[in-house]
Amino acid sequence: MNIFRKIFGRSGASGETADDYTEPQSGLIFPMELGGLRRFGLGRPYAEDNGSGESIPYGANQVHATIYVTTVGGAQFPEGGESDFIRNELESAMAAVQEMQQLGYYDSIKFFSAEPQKLGSDPANLIWARGAFFTLNKGRPMMSFTYITALRSHVIKLRISASDPKNDGVEQFPHALGDLISRQRSGHVGT
Repeated sequence: MNIFRKIFGRSGASGETADDYTEPQSGLIFPMELGGLRRFGLGRPYAEDNGSGESIPYGANQVHATIYVTTVGGAQFPEGGESDFIRNELESAMAAVQEMQQLGYYDSIKFFSAEPQKLGSDPANLIWARGAFFTLNKGRPMMSFTYITALRSHVIKLRISASDPKNDGVEQFPHALGDLISRQRSGHVGT
């Protein structure tokens, strides 16, 4: 919890509300609502091979999204989604999908790749690596998109899924996240 909230019952950052969630390692602030989706709760800790972090779930209208903010053991790498490090992170995320298929969670996976792109409306926004896959999940079609970028020693990954890839949230949420991260980047939130 933000120290200002603890002491004064309100936020300390300009524009932050009592419903916002601050990821503790990066200092990134995630609002209750973003890009047409609603946050389902606070971040949940997790660990990966090369770091630890929190997953922050959002969803609405048949769209499910999870933002993963991972601190990579003091590593420094170029910001954005065009480095070899981030390309490897994307490959690792797609390999995890294949593992899920082997475990029986997904059937008939078809992978898609795309060039990295800026998410959001500001030309100064970070570039995000991206990939996608189509599958059957419990017999139902599902399209899932993965976006990954680097911000200082943090990797930010978005996985967003829906049965209808034309659902407005599938397009709006990644761009709203891109704008949110880049606004906070320019304010030098976290370390």
